Amino acid sequence: MTPPKWGRGYFQLTMVDRIEDLDLEQRRVRVRRKLEGRHEIVSAPLPAMIAVVREINQCRYPTVPQKLLVEDAAVPAWNNEVLGLDPDTIGLKGSPTQVRRIFSPERVQGEIVGDGINAPEEAATLLVDTLLDKNILSR
Repeated sequence: MTPPKWGRGYFQLTMVDRIEDLDLEQRRVRVRRKLEGRHEIVSAPLPAMIAVVREINQCRYPTVPQKLLVEDAAVPAWNNEVLGLDPDTIGLKGSPTQVRRIFSPERVQGEIVGDGINAPEEAATLLVDTLLDKNILSR
């Protein structure tokens, strides 16, 4: 099965929990997708966008010698001078997303219905009546 194309012609592989095969000569990747109650094996040409599931990796905690090595490690900063990318395809100018308006939706104030600790039956009846009055439930 071939996944759908995404963005600028890249194939999109989502819900990936394992990379089955990576063939750099053929420029193809085969992954296993985690679906409800089953798995699906799909392949796509490279380059591809891969989105993984949360359970894909196990956290590894560093040892004391590794922590000491990190203290002196230099972390290089990559900017566009180093990468040499087309400025029209990166950053705000290259983003396909345009924000037209930002707003905060109105929040409806909640209410406490009845005394669920001392009179749970009355609270349940009052809650159902309130939901029926607001047309959230129907008879």
